[in-house]
Amino acid sequence: MRLSSVAVHTATTFVGYAVRLALQLIGTAILTRTLGPSDFGAFAAALAAASILGSLTEAGGFSLVIRDTARGIGPRQAIGNALLRVALLLPATLPALFLFKLLALPYVPWGLTLSLAISHLVFGRVLAIVQGMFVAKQQFWRNAVLETTAGALFLLLAAVLNLADGDVMMWGLLVIVQFALVSLLGFIWLVRQYGWPSTSLHVALADLREGLYFASSTVMQLASADFDKVLLARLSSLEATGVYSAAARIVQLAYLPLNAFLAAVNSRFFQAGAQGSEHAMRFALRILPYTAAYGLIASVALYAIAPLLPVIFGTGFSSSTTAIRWLALIPLLQGLYFPFADALAGSNSIRLRTSAQAGALAVGVILGFTLIPPLGWLGAAIAVLSGQFSLLVSLVVMAVGRRRGERDRSQRQGNG
Repeated sequence: MRLSSVAVHTATTFVGYAVRLALQLIGTAILTRTLGPSDFGAFAAALAAASILGSLTEAGGFSLVIRDTARGIGPRQAIGNALLRVALLLPATLPALFLFKLLALPYVPWGLTLSLAISHLVFGRVLAIVQGMFVAKQQFWRNAVLETTAGALFLLLAAVLNLADGDVMMWGLLVIVQFALVSLLGFIWLVRQYGWPSTSLHVALADLREGLYFASSTVMQLASADFDKVLLARLSSLEATGVYSAAARIVQLAYLPLNAFLAAVNSRFFQAGAQGSEHAMRFALRILPYTAAYGLIASVALYAIAPLLPVIFGTGFSSSTTAIRWLALIPLLQGLYFPFADALAGSNSIRLRTSAQAGALAVGVILGFTLIPPLGWLGAAIAVLSGQFSLLVSLVVMAVGRRRGERDRSQRQGNG
């Protein structure tokens, strides 16, 4: 893949993300003013739980369809087997989500949990797999259309909620509508181009173990980003969760352009990794200056715009100014560690990546349990930043160690 094509793919994906970012920012402002800190906190906590377990249901479908396509497997088979794995895991993850809600989110309504479970564990997984195929086929403009559609629907439905003076339960139902429409659009688009998916239970089960490794990596990544909302809802208050989550939502929107770039080069990591971790690391180091530079710019921009948050979200979110300034370092840390994480995933070292993420999550959760009761959302921010920093250190050490180990083996084989 030439640098010019990477730039085109990144720009195309960025346009979709940028439009979605702008639309979601306006929609979030409407949403926070309609729901208020407490209900927005309930939504954020339930959303975090659904997002985390939804990725487990997907069983690495996004990454596996990219890998399978790179290996010459047809789109119908790659998509069909990915969807079959979702169907096989869904009966287990739905009860797990409700058990998690019972233990960790007792103050969040059951109806809201069910709505977000349907949207993320079912429709969200279909959408992720469809987008993975579009990435594999270098059809980034299609994903840009889907991202723009998702942002437009989010804004439209937030406006509907506001006009209807709705509550958080109504918003949960509207989220189902958003995810269902976007995933249906993507799936129809895919079927019209490649035909109806075909499945093989044997192949789907054979890839299930590796898929769960990819899924575990994604779950760890999401859990590291979202465990703070869950712990805040459990150990502090829904109002504190709402204030903190509003700031976190802006941070998440800020690294959408970084996600656009990483999505554009994702298949390149698998192509390079097929030749060995040395090649994957070279590519990671090649793009590191770009991801780190963007992370730094995004962090500085977040710190600068922090005073605008109460104006955007409403006076009930005045503490979000301080919260976003604490969280502003996250894009920089992600810009530094994501190339190493993707290098490990692309060179058949997903287990190392997952173990690094598990360690970082453990650091964050332990600090969260320790610091949130006395400090509230400030304790959550410190816990998240500590976990992200430990992840950076672990991924760099593991990626460099993997590269060095492969070099040593090659030298020994050469000498032998």
